[in-house]
Amino acid sequence: MKKNSKMLTEKNELIMNWFDTNPRLSSGVVEGFNNQAKLTIKKGIRI
Repeated sequence: MKKNSKMLTEKNELIMNWFDTNPRLSSGVVEGFNNQAKLTIKKGIRI
């Protein structure tokens, strides 16, 4: 989990740029990504 967290932190700027350059994404898609991230965090905390 720590390895994934570090990787996402390092790639944060690239990830945000991807969202900026893909305006086709609706807020529903972004909310889906957000919910998946929250679920992953919750599962990581339980372990």
